[in-house]
Amino acid sequence: MALAREKTIEQLVTPRQRQAKPGASSRFGKERLTIYWVWLQFWAKVGFVVLGVPLALWGTYSFANSKVFALGPVEIAGSDRVPVREIERTVRQSVTGSLLTTSLVEIKNNLEMLTWVKTAQVTRVLPDTVRIRIEERKPLLLAQIEGKDDFAWMDEDGTVLGGYDVVKDQQHLPPITVGFTADRSEKGRAENRDRIDTYKKLMWALDSGSPKYSERLESIDLTHPEDVTVHLSQSKVMVHLGSEEYRGRIVRAVEVLDIVQRRDAAALEKLHITDPRILQFADRISSVSVINPVQVSLEFRSGGEPVATTAKPSDAKPAAKKAITPRPPDKKKKR
Repeated sequence: MALAREKTIEQLVTPRQRQAKPGASSRFGKERLTIYWVWLQFWAKVGFVVLGVPLALWGTYSFANSKVFALGPVEIAGSDRVPVREIERTVRQSVTGSLLTTSLVEIKNNLEMLTWVKTAQVTRVLPDTVRIRIEERKPLLLAQIEGKDDFAWMDEDGTVLGGYDVVKDQQHLPPITVGFTADRSEKGRAENRDRIDTYKKLMWALDSGSPKYSERLESIDLTHPEDVTVHLSQSKVMVHLGSEEYRGRIVRAVEVLDIVQRRDAAALEKLHITDPRILQFADRISSVSVINPVQVSLEFRSGGEPVATTAKPSDAKPAAKKAITPRPPDKKKKR
């Protein structure tokens, strides 16, 4: 019994080791791999930003400025007054580098600074072509600007375009229009615009029927738009038309002048014009005013000085002012 008890005492009891839970080590490994992958992605992005973006920009710049996109032909349409060489020179001066990076708006603005160009349409045809379509300004009237001796075309915006071209302007020469100011201030431009509006109304009225009376004019004076005056090309007589009823008034003036120059007393009597002095000095008429609806006022040249008389319809009220009798020229002055 004693021996059995000693053996029992000497027996060592070895504790059992704790066994790991199944799957714990694999889960820890996956977490570490995830962390590594996140860091790898982060540094990859940093490397792309630091190296990739500059390389991409450099490549784009090199591609855009390569000789492939150097300006080649310039195709131009719609140009008549503006020389093609001037348009092409303007385009080439606007393209300082590659056509791919050139501003089309800048080319358009530079072209529209040319006098005869109203609008310009610019199209880029890669790799090296520019197409230009021009809409030119249309000349409206041939004007004599204040303080200048020569004549220049003007458009409806009041832009001075250029002189009369005997080659390109083979159309019927319009009457010379005077009265435009050279003042380029806002006030001066507004006054010229008013004169242009008056001119368009006048020409529309004169040519609204047959015959076209604008073809009988030598010049138009718009110095005072409220008192438009015109010079007839054949008789050189100045006609005051006022500010309205242009066609009716010029028809009346031309009719009276024709009768007077024919010295047709019967026709004058039908028009209730009975002053015999009108026929006596018919070849000295300098101006006619038909603004008053009940009378025709005539001015006569005598000795270089205009002398006024009035031809009134017989049923009209007498004029308040005293009529002045035309004087014959001084014979001594002729010698």
